[in-house]
Amino acid sequence: MKLSLLTIVFAIYSLLLSAQTNFALYSIEETRPICIAPGEDIMYGITWKDENESIISYKLKDGSIIKKYSSELPKNPIKLMISHPKKSILYLITARKIDDTKNIYFDAIYSFNTKTDKLKLLYTEGYNYHCPYRIGLVDGNLIFTAFEEPTRKYNIHKNYSSLLNPNTDYQLLSIAPKHNGYIMLNIRNMGENGKVPVFFMDSKNNFSSKVGFINPNIKIYSKNTNIQLQSLTIQNKTFQWFFNTLQHNRFPIYHFQIAMHPYWLKQAYTLDKVYTITAILDANDTYLIAKSGKDIVVYNHLEPQTTSPSNINEEDAEKIKAFLNERNDYERVVISSKQLSEVFDALFYYVYTKDKRTFIAIQQHGNYYKLKHYSQLAPLVKKDFVLNNEKQGLLMEEALEVLYPVDTFNKKYIKNYKTDNGWMFIRGESFDYKYGIEVKVDSLGKAVDFIYRTDL
Repeated sequence: MKLSLLTIVFAIYSLLLSAQTNFALYSIEETRPICIAPGEDIMYGITWKDENESIISYKLKDGSIIKKYSSELPKNPIKLMISHPKKSILYLITARKIDDTKNIYFDAIYSFNTKTDKLKLLYTEGYNYHCPYRIGLVDGNLIFTAFEEPTRKYNIHKNYSSLLNPNTDYQLLSIAPKHNGYIMLNIRNMGENGKVPVFFMDSKNNFSSKVGFINPNIKIYSKNTNIQLQSLTIQNKTFQWFFNTLQHNRFPIYHFQIAMHPYWLKQAYTLDKVYTITAILDANDTYLIAKSGKDIVVYNHLEPQTTSPSNINEEDAEKIKAFLNERNDYERVVISSKQLSEVFDALFYYVYTKDKRTFIAIQQHGNYYKLKHYSQLAPLVKKDFVLNNEKQGLLMEEALEVLYPVDTFNKKYIKNYKTDNGWMFIRGESFDYKYGIEVKVDSLGKAVDFIYRTDL
């Protein structure tokens, strides 16, 4: 059977092509986080204009206050909020700090009953898990995405927290609440041309056959300019609803969010003003709420709607290119290696920044982050990989060579040997001192730490 091909361009240029002109309906100062009540034209927000934070409900249509709730809120700051699709319940996520750094961590989950004005503590996080920046609700599970952390879910009924999917080959693109599942990318099976397969995963972690793919190599052309952007192609017409899910969902990856909303670039009289909007906070079939500085801005994205022209002028093309360059300041290339795949349960990338500097990035459990310290390698080692013989030692040495290749001069110093606490991997010599990586292991030979040494 011949499959129909449906393609939608996730690209900044597609926004500008639209002849829509959507201006803000209104803005509300010093209110965040916010959420839209499903099926209702009501928005809930946390305001801190007074000494104490308060929950306030607003009419989405005009921003007028419906009710200010009196319940005392948690002492730790509320960072995220979401409304239950059927019950009069809000779920609040608080954050905490553990040191003097800028890092904030997941603190607790609360429920708030909007009918009784009552707050209830549901769950306290014991692990130092970075504070989520996205939250969704699928089939009784709160879904959390945080930087440098695996995507997790919290079962409201069982009061239980777990990984969304322990298979690190897959990355969450978007939740699909109306279909009780998730749109997933298979990052391990990325094609040579950069195309990434797309699948549907239900609430029991069962996967569909391949639905389509993300193509990062779509280009738009003007007379003197071409811009590379992304597209999604659906090969199975049963899953055409993917497009609507991405359109009206606040959970997609950041660049997909921007591209799906034509009013993003048309929110002001000139494109220069677009940079005042920094994030999409929530959306439904009619309204979209965006962040603009300290304020939130509300749009009605149904009116007006018109068709799009087939090309763009040079001035607009340059503005789009500048917009993309400001946000997309790097390119990444997968480090393909048999040794890496046998040792580590993650994907590695070389990342090239605008000024041509390079660093290594990690992708695991649906998250993407910079490899800064050797110690970050320990939790990436496969559960079934143990350093207990020369063959495994050589395999680890080769994997480290892929990530951190030594120059020609130091190749003669490369070797590995077992120590009392683990294994030593010599990488070179400087001023009569050898340097390398010490891998500490437990009693079973499982790697528990990677330490860079310069005094060997």
